[in-house]
Amino acid sequence: DSIGLGEDGPTHQPIEHLQSLRAMPGLTVYRPADAVETAECWALALASDGPSVLALTRPNLRPVRTRAEKHNLCARGAYRLRCAKAERKVILIATGSEVEIAFDIADGLEAQGVGADVVSMPSAERFDAQDAAYREDILPDVSNKQILRVSIEAGTTHGWERYTGLHGLRIGIDRFGASAPAPDLYKHFGITSDAVIAAARKLAGRKEERLTASKRSAASPLMPPPIGKSIPPSHARVSSSISPAMTMGRKLTPSGFSRRFASRNRRSIIDSHFECR
Repeated sequence: DSIGLGEDGPTHQPIEHLQSLRAMPGLTVYRPADAVETAECWALALASDGPSVLALTRPNLRPVRTRAEKHNLCARGAYRLRCAKAERKVILIATGSEVEIAFDIADGLEAQGVGADVVSMPSAERFDAQDAAYREDILPDVSNKQILRVSIEAGTTHGWERYTGLHGLRIGIDRFGASAPAPDLYKHFGITSDAVIAAARKLAGRKEERLTASKRSAASPLMPPPIGKSIPPSHARVSSSISPAMTMGRKLTPSGFSRRFASRNRRSIIDSHFECR
């Protein structure tokens, strides 16, 4: 539970152990979010021929599974625990103690009109073993500009880019812990619903601005007017870039001007419209 142990301090708050265990070949790591997931993970471990690790929690947690299911959902490694109500713009991927935080984050985002899936990932190894169609359904292979993927785990963020993508949002701890009550530490390290909502909205906002700017640029590129046509005011400003120093005392033909002007400003190449004498 790393910082969930609170006052025990950094010596009792391992932030790297989960990912270290996940990196061990042949070992299946389970980090369940509540009693139901714990029972499902225990059953999977007993049925497995290989070694398993169950990383359980010490603090009290809210139940996240309150409905009976016909199948063991943890057998898939990760599954959609809650579907977005509004148009899905965010996927929250959480494990163990942080799944209940993901629920609060989803509530906050939905209240702002941002649809958010909550994905519980008790076992990354089992999820990686699923067929491509299932993995695509849970974590669509689309740009984070379309659907922002956010991982939430109170440990190192190293390795989570495998699921969030390089431009996703990874919430975790990449330094040693500290000694304080657990709620204070979660707030200090930014693993709270308010902090993650703000970070997600900020990142999603920047991506939306870049996407809008890209569409605007593509819709109205700066193009030279056809030969024989007058230069519109929007293009006329580039003539101020021409200086006597550019002519170097020589007469520039249209093609000669084009070469020199292109070397100065490759974004605006104007052919056959100016003559410098």
